[in-house]
Amino acid sequence: MFLQEYCILSATEEISRVMEEKEVMKADLARLLGCSRAHVTQLLNGGRNMTLRTLSDICMVLNVEPVITLRANKTK
Repeated sequence: MFLQEYCILSATEEISRVMEEKEVMKADLARLLGCSRAHVTQLLNGGRNMTLRTLSDICMVLNVEPVITLRANKTK
């Protein structure tokens, strides 16, 4: 469960950082994605499951490239 929450938090924090950097509001992102502001809010709050397709769509409209890195678990 912790790993799931970590993945969600990492992705949403990074999207929020890029949005802030590019001065893109949730309403702007919703318009670019063709969805509601409420849907974007749910995605960014972790209340809605964000698929890799959705993540790639967000990256496309924000003009950024997603980078996914997998590392060995250091807690074991």
